[in-house]
Amino acid sequence: MEQEILNKILRRNTWWTTGNVADARLREYRRPVFDKITERLENKRIISLNGLRRVGKTTLMYQTVNYLLHNKVNPNKILFVSFDEIITADHKTFDEIFEWYLTKILKGEIKGKIYIFIDEIHFLPEWDRILKSYHDNYLNIKFIISGSASIRLRKGYRESLVGRIDEILILPFMFQEIIELMNLTPDELNPGDLEGTYIKIPEENRIKIKALFEKYITFGGLPEAYIEDYTIDLWQEYLFNDVVKKIVFEDMVGAYRIRRPARLVKLLKYFAYNLSGYYEATNIGNHLDMNRDMVEYYLNYLTQTSLVFLSQRLGREELKSREKMYIGDVGIRNAILGVDGDNVVIENIVFLHLLHLKPKHWKNKREVDFIIKIRDETIPIESKYVGEVRNRDIQGLLEFMEKFNSRTGILLTKDSLKVEELNKKTIAYIPLWLFLLLPPADTISAIEQQVEVNLGIGKSVSLDFRTVKRC
Repeated sequence: MEQEILNKILRRNTWWTTGNVADARLREYRRPVFDKITERLENKRIISLNGLRRVGKTTLMYQTVNYLLHNKVNPNKILFVSFDEIITADHKTFDEIFEWYLTKILKGEIKGKIYIFIDEIHFLPEWDRILKSYHDNYLNIKFIISGSASIRLRKGYRESLVGRIDEILILPFMFQEIIELMNLTPDELNPGDLEGTYIKIPEENRIKIKALFEKYITFGGLPEAYIEDYTIDLWQEYLFNDVVKKIVFEDMVGAYRIRRPARLVKLLKYFAYNLSGYYEATNIGNHLDMNRDMVEYYLNYLTQTSLVFLSQRLGREELKSREKMYIGDVGIRNAILGVDGDNVVIENIVFLHLLHLKPKHWKNKREVDFIIKIRDETIPIESKYVGEVRNRDIQGLLEFMEKFNSRTGILLTKDSLKVEELNKKTIAYIPLWLFLLLPPADTISAIEQQVEVNLGIGKSVSLDFRTVKRC
């Protein structure tokens, strides 16, 4: 093995000599998705961290190494390789690294479980074939892989590694995570007591949280925007050139040899301009000078990268024309269009916050942004980020609740926190920034249960916190 490669391996694996991960490799803050990784460490399946560039996949890998070390795993039984700094056109490079590791670090013996982390694995030629061979022949090796080119990862393991992969989607940071990253998390966050949670947040902290949310609307959820000091112009230039263009012109072209990647950019821009609008392949094709099949062809690649998402219509899953369009990060949307954040991105932010609950939307005479099923209850959620909520803003919720016999609806507002009963239906008004601080499933479930237990038919509660004494 070349000395240059050996030096890079040694710099990455400092725990072989110190017993610890270098501080520069770690972040104090651990994302909630970290627990999903550690829960899967003991089974045989390969863990694959997929997601957009710059969402923190490498940091999560080092935090996992640190977790193993703190749980008394022998430092020598952890190997970390990053192929973004090992430039190779030879698929044998990993074989050489492994043979050196087996001989020099493990002293020729593989006893007990071995953990091998491979970052940016897509830069290794024939990585999927190599991984399959090692996975099948070394039963005590646990692989954890990642790559910025998540589309290449998915292509590889769908073709060669079927049944051997646990895929974990790493999204950009949710607003709750940005608050935690910036050490602004309120002391008490109780989904079952929104009133108490609101009151206990000091006014000074509330102002900071709201100000950070305004930044989040423009900068989006990539953590670097909050760790480093970027102007909006520099940040958007960075996002477009180092994230969007590299995904399209390097990752997609490299994985699928797409001959006209500019069409991918055109479709992505269409999603950005028509955020939360309805997807209609024929209309989009007419607008972009592409036929319907071509639009579907390129959309498939954009969804595989997590650059775009589609939300299904409740009860009309078979009608793709009734799907709604969202983008994987509102900062990327703003960078594509060269604009500051605005109210148009609010619905997109809520969609990503609810994504793991598989939100759908509903449309009849009126429409509702999101429909969530919690246990046996169907809960409609509407986002209206405005200072004054009008009567017409809740009509979609009321229509849905009447049609589907739902007891509870949620209206996400700019400032108002109250509960109202209208036509024997209960609507909870919640400030959007507060809703985004809490686990959505717990919050929605708690609201629904409170309506069932505490309110009852005929009882109305009004809790507008613009009139509550500040603490």
